[in-house]
Amino acid sequence: MGRLRRDRSDGGQAAIELVSYTFLVLLVTVLLAQGLLVAQALMIVQDAARAGAREWARTGSGESGWVAAQRTVPEGVKLEHIWLTASDGAVTVDVAVRVPVRTQGVTLAEIPVRRDATFRLEDESWR
Repeated sequence: MGRLRRDRSDGGQAAIELVSYTFLVLLVTVLLAQGLLVAQALMIVQDAARAGAREWARTGSGESGWVAAQRTVPEGVKLEHIWLTASDGAVTVDVAVRVPVRTQGVTLAEIPVRRDATFRLEDESWR
């Protein structure tokens, strides 16, 4: 009975491929998770702009709109500015933030996110 001979010319190649593919899968997973965080930040900033514009339109007070927008932005997100504008019976609140991109507690970058919302004034006594 003859012995089977194994060809050792590609010894260890499977292990190297496994490590490479594992690294690539982890990298893609981390990037997808960060993309989801940025998408969540877009929704949060849009909600802040809507909350501010809704409150301003409801009360007629720009200050209450500013406070409502500020309260909606969560901690950990850098609020850059909130702009309030009014024209032709409508109010617009524009919110801009910087969302940190982090991995294991280290901030790699900050992505600027800006959204606005416009509502019609319920009471035009502000004029």
